[in-house]
Amino acid sequence: MADKTSCSIDYSKWDRIEDSDDEHEEGAPPPPMTLQQQQQEKQQEKQLFKENEKANTSLLEDSRLQVPSNSNSGFSTKKGTEEGRYRFEYEGRLIYEWEQNLDEVNIYVVAPPNVKAAQIDCGIQSEHVRLGIVGADRYFLEERTFSKVVVAESSWFLADGVIQIVLSKAHRGLTWESALLGHHGKGIVDPFTKQNIQKDMMIERFQEEHPGFDFRGADFNGTVPDPRTFMGGIGYK
Repeated sequence: MADKTSCSIDYSKWDRIEDSDDEHEEGAPPPPMTLQQQQQEKQQEKQLFKENEKANTSLLEDSRLQVPSNSNSGFSTKKGTEEGRYRFEYEGRLIYEWEQNLDEVNIYVVAPPNVKAAQIDCGIQSEHVRLGIVGADRYFLEERTFSKVVVAESSWFLADGVIQIVLSKAHRGLTWESALLGHHGKGIVDPFTKQNIQKDMMIERFQEEHPGFDFRGADFNGTVPDPRTFMGGIGYK
């Protein structure tokens, strides 16, 4: 009869079976998966691939991606769904909305249905932004920004079906005439719209520098000054 002390099986794990999968030593390989687990993993991979493929197709169907870069027709910028936002459209179809203040430029892109944040590939560089679906062979947006951004202070997130890209301006108070410079700058706003943007930022600057006053509803006679350079520059004392 074998000595009980020579038995190598640890029966004590039976008492804590629910967490036994995490009990293997650090650095040791995990226990091999059963055939059923392998099949489940493959099914999950296939499902994720289908979801990514569907989401990517939804993004790439946007006709903006098919427009030659030297085409001048079909592009427009108009007021967005909320005050202060502007819509960048192509042939009447919304590509993204955007807005800005003294410190940031925000870009809003409607995500494909049922897309999760983990499926989104968004990269922000000092003068470039890309947006697409993980594993896709091309991006929905892959363009230069109007001006430089501070990458460490920029970010993106998905909320209520909308991807919001937050770009921190490297030059505070600079008026961006477009969020992105795709297709040879066809998202540039017209002079009237630029004046409205500068007006909003000048009011924001006045409010910041004179917190005891309410500048809402203020207006300007003639051309609106540059909020970055007016009276010695932004942030002057």
